[in-house]
Amino acid sequence: MIKQERHARICEYLDKHQFASINTLMEQIGASKSTVRRDLMELQDEKKIAFVRGGAASLNQQFVQESPYHVKQSTNTAEKERIGAAAAQLVQTGETIFLASGTTARAVLPGLSEVDFLNLVTNDLQIAMDAAEMENIALTMTGGAVRPGYYALRGVLAEDSMRAMKTGAAFVSCDAIDIQTGCYIANADEVGLLRQVVESTSYLVLLADHSKFFSGSFLSFCPIERVDLIISDTGLPAELCDEIRKKNIKLILA
Repeated sequence: MIKQERHARICEYLDKHQFASINTLMEQIGASKSTVRRDLMELQDEKKIAFVRGGAASLNQQFVQESPYHVKQSTNTAEKERIGAAAAQLVQTGETIFLASGTTARAVLPGLSEVDFLNLVTNDLQIAMDAAEMENIALTMTGGAVRPGYYALRGVLAEDSMRAMKTGAAFVSCDAIDIQTGCYIANADEVGLLRQVVESTSYLVLLADHSKFFSGSFLSFCPIERVDLIISDTGLPAELCDEIRKKNIKLILA
């Protein structure tokens, strides 16, 4: 395969998958490690890709628009259930936790039935309705204006109530993660509350399936250095797992 064809194949693969390890690219273009590294350096010099530790990333980042709630609910459901179960195992009896709005955080709730007693704070109406039926949970809601179609409370009232509280752990999800910068969401209505949650918790847990690492969004609510633990699924590439751990962020793959 000539160089121009290799370069085209590399760019095409990265535009589709957003990230690839050097070993993966070796398989894709049938070239040696040294050839792949040389190709990546040339493509980076041409500003066509980003040559990062362990591989390469596309510069044509796919920015996400927020999906309707029913679409979120039916997307990556198996991964969300495993992530939720792993998160629930971290909760200790008597602890005060925050569950952010969203389908991934909602998946934490079933596992909380195994905890003898806990205090739960949430801004999610669906989570609150389910939690209200669980005798082992003392439930507190943030208050605030309801975001239509997403069952989420947000706005000044929600932010003020979070400012008055302190939680031992907060379990939040997002629309996109940049491992170099932080966590992002697509909707401006909830970013203020999430920023306050980050300030009000002692231990921040990010719940994110692997697809969240290969997309982008425009509203940052948390720098990556503030995250204490990421719970994801086994679809996360090994190279990205290494990058997370090198930032002293704990990682659980469910």
